[in-house]
Amino acid sequence: MDLFRGGDLIEGLEHFWEAEDKVDPERVGHLHRQMVAAVEFLHSRSIAHRDVKGDNYMLDRLDIKDPECWLALGDFGTAWRVQQGERLHCKVGTVSHWAPELYAEDYGLKVDVWALGVLAYGMLEGTFPFNEAREVREKRIELEGLPEGCADFVSSMLRRDERERPSAKDLAEHRWLSHRPATPLSRRSRRTLCRGSGSFEQVARELQLRESCPGEGVQKRRKELITRMQTAAALRRVVTPGGRPSPAGPDLSASRFAVHRSSQGGSISRAFEWWAEEEAINQQVLHFDQGSPMCSSMPSEPIVRDTVEQMLRDHGVDLDCFGRGVARTLGELAAEVHGGASRLMLDATEHRKLVRVVDLVLLHITVGGGADQRVLVEAGQVYADGRTRDNLRRLPGAKRAPHENARMATQRIVTSMLNMQDGDVSFDFAQTRVFEKREESASYPGVQTVYRTELVQGYLDSDVSRPEFADEFRVEDARGLTRAFAWWAAARCDEEGVIPAPAEEDDFSSLVPVPVGLDEAALAGCLASAGVDPAQYGRDKARSLQELAAELVKGECSLRHQPDGGLLRIVDVILLRLKKAETSELLVDVSDTLPDGSVVQRRCLPGGKRRLDENEFLAAQRILTTCMRIDSNCVTWDPQSLQLPEAQVESPSYPGLRTLYRKRIISAEVHAQGRSDEAQRRLAQQAFGAAGSGGAHSAPVAAAARWSGA
Repeated sequence: MDLFRGGDLIEGLEHFWEAEDKVDPERVGHLHRQMVAAVEFLHSRSIAHRDVKGDNYMLDRLDIKDPECWLALGDFGTAWRVQQGERLHCKVGTVSHWAPELYAEDYGLKVDVWALGVLAYGMLEGTFPFNEAREVREKRIELEGLPEGCADFVSSMLRRDERERPSAKDLAEHRWLSHRPATPLSRRSRRTLCRGSGSFEQVARELQLRESCPGEGVQKRRKELITRMQTAAALRRVVTPGGRPSPAGPDLSASRFAVHRSSQGGSISRAFEWWAEEEAINQQVLHFDQGSPMCSSMPSEPIVRDTVEQMLRDHGVDLDCFGRGVARTLGELAAEVHGGASRLMLDATEHRKLVRVVDLVLLHITVGGGADQRVLVEAGQVYADGRTRDNLRRLPGAKRAPHENARMATQRIVTSMLNMQDGDVSFDFAQTRVFEKREESASYPGVQTVYRTELVQGYLDSDVSRPEFADEFRVEDARGLTRAFAWWAAARCDEEGVIPAPAEEDDFSSLVPVPVGLDEAALAGCLASAGVDPAQYGRDKARSLQELAAELVKGECSLRHQPDGGLLRIVDVILLRLKKAETSELLVDVSDTLPDGSVVQRRCLPGGKRRLDENEFLAAQRILTTCMRIDSNCVTWDPQSLQLPEAQVESPSYPGLRTLYRKRIISAEVHAQGRSDEAQRRLAQQAFGAAGSGGAHSAPVAAAARWSGA
């Protein structure tokens, strides 16, 4: 296994740009040759990489100008063997490097050639050639000041028609590369690539580069991205006979269902069953002392503050700017994260970019159909002290609380903000779209804010009329803030950009968890300083130092120094007490079926581990949607149901460490039956304009969410 100590190609380019403004094509031609050689090798074995980018090319040294600099391509999480004549249809990889045919979900090997072109352009110009799907289809690429051969080399890779785009083999023979002398890098990389029989599995193993401890976290985040993108693509292709996407996830009305997940040894099937509460008590599924007060002896907020501070420092954020002028303090950001008002995440499309994520819900409420359709718009605000905000021209909406899903937030908005009544509007939560908008934040300098927005469609009954809600109306809230609302023609909303239009690639997010914790070397020093011998790890039944470091990096546990000089390992566990609304039965995690067919009995509440920087309710929603595949809009969380039983035990897995298990039990009601047939009929009728025009002179009414059993 070859070791690459120079970081990735992006780091090499950043190092270069610190000293010089622009890359001389002649000085990086040896890298272009190697980049193409790696892709050519894969394509010669009918393997599409599907995520060729600078982050995935590893360097043996940081100086990319050095003719001896050697790079190799890694990260084969998205790689796929393409059969003769096969076309691929799954959107994977990095959006900024997508070829036109990948957007169309009908592509072959040459998507890697396009991605090479994007990367080569970025190396030479210092920026990506395309910012959105429209530019990929239409933008004309200008390459000025480049040698003729180099300009043709780059532009040939960015030909929109893949039939005109060169293959990797043709590209390797391009005149820009063919005259360059062989280097130790190209010779050695080919030996590495060609070692063994050349099977897909061997190529993947041999090209995977050894990373330091963050590799565990990196692999987890990459797998999460891949799964997220594949799921989004699959959902777009699954539709009902009416042409509308069908709901995904288990049948919650069944007495038993299973959820499958992949592991290194194969697929594991986890079974869940609905049990009567008495049976759950008899089987000791519910064995906690409900009568005693349960409070944590380890307050989480200081731990979260330390974690947030370390994240910011690790990602180059200047903390000296916090708390100055209009900027808020580090403590305020930590309180936001602790309370769930925001999250810190990484943008996987950019190099080590930390962002602050805020969840919003917007309501797209319409009345009528066709040319007569109108949309509810928030036009302005008047504060209690007389200050005004005019020309807002936006959909009604609000931040989503951590214990809320889109349905709960919608109900809060329509009752507290719009002062609506129940039963006049049907909201279609199956058609909710999610998109992200980025803004620079004056409150937290150096940390971009991403507003992750759920757009919920609502349809107003055109035969309902109340005079207090005419074409324009005002609502005053409990704080004295008065909001002005109006019903605008759909055409006007389009002209003024009121209604966001999520792009197709917004069906999945590139935001991933931030790595935390210590690498192996730092962890060994930390243990030794606390009198724990790291040498005993990995022996007998003890887990290895690498496994503990991986847990720390992924945020699955933390270490805290104790007054006696020892170390305490802290594991936060979220348990879900999910009760079916129709029968009051409890959902029980009953068993795992392993790849070899053996069954492991579990019989416990569903749950999972919580990251240090993760709010309890956000962790609960993550477990529900990603581990159990249950639509969050089928669940109503109880914000007052948090309990904290604790247990501190010796850990045989990690000798010398005591482990504190902090269990948070969060209750929720599950609506298994979904919407009634009548509600579904109304939604379909109004969505396709069958419920009446609503007329330009009708009196539209504000209304609250209709939810019939879901």
